[in-house]
Order: sequence, then C-alpha cells, then structure tokens
Amino acid sequence: MENINWIGHASFFFTDKNGNKIYFIDPFKLNIKLAPADIIFITHAHPDHFSKTDIEKILKETTIIVAPIDILEKLDIEGVGFEENYSRF
Repeated sequence: MENINWIGHASFFFTDKNGNKIYFIDPFKLNIKLAPADIIFITHAHPDHFSKTDIEKILKETTIIVAPIDILEKLDIEGVGFEENYSRF
C-alpha cells in the first residue's frame, strides 16, 4: 500500500484506495497539522499508543474509534459518545 504514512513510533495514518476515508492507528506525538480522522484504531492502553491529547487533535464529530473496551471507557473527551457495540469471543 503506497498510502501508508508513518508518523513515528507505532503511529500511522492512511487513506482508502479512493482517498475518501482517513484512518489512524495509535496516534501519538502528532506535531504536524493532519486532516481529521474518519476512523481511529487504538491497540492498547499504553500511553504511547493511547493519547487522548493526540486523539483530540484529529477528532471530528463523526469519527469512529475502534479500541479495546478499557480504552473506550476512558474516553471522556467532550462531545464523544460511547456506544457499547462489541462482541466478546
């Protein structure tokens, strides 16, 4: 995939093949202006993978956050609702 961009550490962003959706994985230390995310994936709760400060930098009203339940419960960012929509295996 040519559209994968490394931000640093374990942080990446990419777009779908048509450039319509912007995806972020573990946004951390976002020191440049980036477009708002359509979907943010958080892998786990270590501070270098789950940074509320950095999530807020790329958040928009319609952003979807995909993360483990313990992270979703910690997301007390103003304007972000929590919808418990997951499956346990």
